[in-house]
Amino acid sequence: MRDKVEIKTEFHPKNAYRGQISGVRLSGEISSALPSELALSKNPRTKLYFAQKVADLSHFEKSNGLNVLVQFLRKSFNGGTDASPALEKSLELLSANDWKNADVLVVSDMVMGSFSAELEARIKAQQKKESTFYSLVIGSSGNKNVIDIFDENWSYNTSDSHAMRHLVKNIAAI
Repeated sequence: MRDKVEIKTEFHPKNAYRGQISGVRLSGEISSALPSELALSKNPRTKLYFAQKVADLSHFEKSNGLNVLVQFLRKSFNGGTDASPALEKSLELLSANDWKNADVLVVSDMVMGSFSAELEARIKAQQKKESTFYSLVIGSSGNKNVIDIFDENWSYNTSDSHAMRHLVKNIAAI
């Protein structure tokens, strides 16, 4: 009976698994990037080029996406926001392996009280570990002491007709 049993190995490949390239298309998914494109992100000389390719900011500026963002940013929530809990959570996430090299962006009118000395110290310690803290100040005022804690500060003055152009140029300069 053993002689009658025939064993055949059949190979049934599944199309487009993560390691296989099955066509090329544009997408906003970094996980779908070509290995040759991802290599650009690892070289300090081509890192900015990679970031520009991913962001496609000039296309974003011409599309309706930025206008929708601007309309949202023009809304007033009357200031007084306590950003400390958000920054505490950010610092907690930055201590995890998945987020240890991430950057932080705070979007606010920055009309708020100062951060505690402990929170400022923790932010400065994280900045020394190569995390960059960005702020986008909506409006023309804000707590200067809070704003100065961030590595990079951008502003979007809702009364400036060229504010969108200035903001896009500042972000593109990263």
